[in-house]
Amino acid sequence: HEQGSLEPSRRLIARMLSLDVVFVCAGEEWFAVAAPTHPFHLWRVHALEEVFREHIDELRGIGRDELEEVIADPHTATPHVVLSRFAVDDVSVPGSLTLTASGSYGALPMFADPRHRQGGKFRSKALAKLADRLMRLMPHAAIGLRVALIDPPSVAGALERLQSLKNPLDDELPVPLHVTIYRTRPNPEATDEEDDKLNNIGREIVDAGGGLQVYPSVASLGEITERLERRPVHMVAVFDPGEAEVIQLSAPRPRLSPLALSRTYKYDAFDDDIDVTLSGDIPLFSCYHKLFCVSTDLRETDILGCRSGASGMRFELERLAGATVWATVLDQGIEPTFHVRGAQRLDWRQDAGRDVVTVTTRQESVEYLVRDALRCAGLPANEESVKQTLAELFDLSGEAILGLLRAQIKVSVVEPRFAKGLIGSLIAARWYLRSHTDALLISLDEPTSRRWILGVASDSRRGDLLGLRIGPKGPILEAIEVKTHDDPEGAVKTSGGRIEGKAVIQVDQTISILESIIGAEESAVARARESILKDQLYRAVAARPYSRDRRARLVRMLEELFEEGPAEVGGLIFVVKIASGEMPVSPEAPVEYRSAAKNRVGLVQLTESGVREVSYAIGESA
Repeated sequence: HEQGSLEPSRRLIARMLSLDVVFVCAGEEWFAVAAPTHPFHLWRVHALEEVFREHIDELRGIGRDELEEVIADPHTATPHVVLSRFAVDDVSVPGSLTLTASGSYGALPMFADPRHRQGGKFRSKALAKLADRLMRLMPHAAIGLRVALIDPPSVAGALERLQSLKNPLDDELPVPLHVTIYRTRPNPEATDEEDDKLNNIGREIVDAGGGLQVYPSVASLGEITERLERRPVHMVAVFDPGEAEVIQLSAPRPRLSPLALSRTYKYDAFDDDIDVTLSGDIPLFSCYHKLFCVSTDLRETDILGCRSGASGMRFELERLAGATVWATVLDQGIEPTFHVRGAQRLDWRQDAGRDVVTVTTRQESVEYLVRDALRCAGLPANEESVKQTLAELFDLSGEAILGLLRAQIKVSVVEPRFAKGLIGSLIAARWYLRSHTDALLISLDEPTSRRWILGVASDSRRGDLLGLRIGPKGPILEAIEVKTHDDPEGAVKTSGGRIEGKAVIQVDQTISILESIIGAEESAVARARESILKDQLYRAVAARPYSRDRRARLVRMLEELFEEGPAEVGGLIFVVKIASGEMPVSPEAPVEYRSAAKNRVGLVQLTESGVREVSYAIGESA
């Protein structure tokens, strides 16, 4: 290279990078599949074996179910692949293309140009979980669940778990599933195995009293919306809408993990947007990355990512969401600031390498859930209080609302214990944000994230909040436990500046976990848990309707937290008494104590009567 032999050098580098990679040309599009002997696979198997050998006790704390999922269905995020004419001896390749992970072919990672919208094999677990919650919220839907899938990369993968849903009305009865497939782009080729699986799924759907219709050529989302307005469905799932965009960022790369997706977060102050890209690095792959940068004329500090086309389709998605009860968008690289006007977010999760965002314009579908929760908590459930509580819950965590649902349908769809816990958390959140107006507060309600951050022991707990605020010496991270007054676990004893009780033990456990995972370098498990916590915090900052200045301040606080570590980690315990008609009690500040573990733990005792003059919005644009 230094002697002027640029083309031979690039040919040699391209050949090196294409080892154990199969390139496939399908029409005008190129794909690549990483063989089982690709260095990334070998590293991942070795890294997993090492993690299980050295950190088995930490892994047991997360739970068997989560670990089985990581091993059986590994993340598809792997190093990018470079396609060039030097790699395939084909002059028709237009320069160098960067192919990013786009799914899988069989069990092998598949790569494609992110601007193309033909994904690989996709096995969705999220759609079945969402359908289960919708039926628990609207039990009559189990009589015949109507679902529309738009441009699924794999019909069999999307339906595999949907066709075996449990009926919330009667475990012995199947759920008749009426599925309509719409295609606005060419149908991706399926393997013989997928065709056989789809035939079997189709027979099972028909045997259960359902049906499967396919419209192979529909002009646009607008035309689909018109059809859905004439024939409504309960759920619409849109895969990879619009045109994706390749983005180039300059940012440090986190350490690659075999357990969780490593991400880089970059705030754009001009657009008031946070870009999230999958990226990671370890010394083993540093040489690979250098060669990749030489092949693509990138600086070694640059990161390539994919930005979803969903934001460019906001108008079409807005109309589509208005024609169904729940609308779900599945795509890679959906910006955390993504919002459908007139709709509220119910759920945001990752599934099979894609972001999965579910919204609803039918707030009445969840209003009666909140009304039921207020009644269970012993508070007035008039129209004003329901709408105000619902708005605040959407800001705190849309996922928390669906967490109210009972596992089995009874007289009430709400689990009373969860209802009191959630309303108590909301009352505590109002107090905290009134006391710390520039703080960030998140609720750990999504089961997978809660398990990875707090451990499997947290499954039976509700009211887990995390608060983050700036103190005189830097970020202060607070583990917040909320107990209602009639909860036996809420009892605490105080004496001589010391505090004891079940809630105190839980706070101490959370503080210990937070201190062990933030800034962890030695433990791969701790790094994975930190990356999941980091994602929760950044997505909360991005998704809420903050002002530009406040979002920028919160991003700087997060950067300081994860670069320098917290200046202090403490705890707060709220004991909330819900008593309609009593005088409200709301102290100006917590009473400070020390726990048996020497942690600072504040105690706040509140009485909520259901009558309040001022409500403080969790995501208000202060």
